[in-house]
Amino acid sequence: MARTRRPKRTNEQIMKALEATGGVLVHTAQKLQMSRDGVWKRIKKSPQLQRFFEDVVESKLDLAESKLMELVEAGNLGAIIFYLKCRGKHRGWVERQEMVHQGDLTIQVVRYADVSKGCECQGNKDCGCQKIDDVTGTCDTLEAH
Repeated sequence: MARTRRPKRTNEQIMKALEATGGVLVHTAQKLQMSRDGVWKRIKKSPQLQRFFEDVVESKLDLAESKLMELVEAGNLGAIIFYLKCRGKHRGWVERQEMVHQGDLTIQVVRYADVSKGCECQGNKDCGCQKIDDVTGTCDTLEAH
């Protein structure tokens, strides 16, 4: 039995569906009775569809930003904190972990290219085991000896 092919969707049909669904590809595909991958491939092939898709997504981002700003202006604490974390990083509004250490601190960087190989070199940098300390240039496998 021969498989019947659906008629190919025009760029205009795809653009209309993209606009109606806000650029959400799964919903666009459902509306067009296509696969999501099929819609994505068509967008990638066509500069016209690419520009249109980007414009639809950007307009939804603009809408979301304007709604966020409405909440910020209304005093919504969650929206204010979110806005500061996203846009206020240069002013220090960022979550990060700070570690405080008192006294001397030595950081040793060690490369372990082949941890399964045992080492009998006793610190010889020409041992070939690839467990070389970047600072001293010698093998650092004391636990293996």
